[in-house]
Amino acid sequence: DEEGSTPPSSSPETLVAGEEERVVIALQISQFAQHIDPRKPASAARFASQLDAVLKKHRIDSAVLVGHSLGTAYANYARHYIPHRVAALALLDPVCCMMHHADISDAFVYKRVGGKLDVAVEEYYVRRELFTSNVIMRHMKWHEASIWPGEADAAMPTLFVLSEEDKIVPVTKVQGCVRSLR
Repeated sequence: DEEGSTPPSSSPETLVAGEEERVVIALQISQFAQHIDPRKPASAARFASQLDAVLKKHRIDSAVLVGHSLGTAYANYARHYIPHRVAALALLDPVCCMMHHADISDAFVYKRVGGKLDVAVEEYYVRRELFTSNVIMRHMKWHEASIWPGEADAAMPTLFVLSEEDKIVPVTKVQGCVRSLR
């Protein structure tokens, strides 16, 4: 592999919903899945190319991409680089809407643990996990991962799902950003 990056691992599952059959492919990106993987993570373009290859392999023309937190940045990479493969996006606790905002970078990179147990657990398992931190602080090009207000497209519906008490994503600011996408 040209970047030394690992293609996202996938294993398709077929779900039957009513009379319709749906294929679900869950991607795992090893550089931020709490795995020991010292290789450099794929660039935005390379990730999109790898996703395109997975979809081709499974004969899927287009897909609804679902991303959570940091995964929303990767869903957005696909929106940028292989839009013909993206039927719609579902973004849960989407950091990709507000990456330019100081609150997001502060919450991801600089937030102090303090005396609260839930913040300490988040700190240990999410933000300071070695490989996740490496991706966020050294390899993510935040401008490529962001969805900007002018990029909204009715041809690619996007669902934003916000957790009321998210510790990283500033919910009220994301709501304002989403309203500006309309």
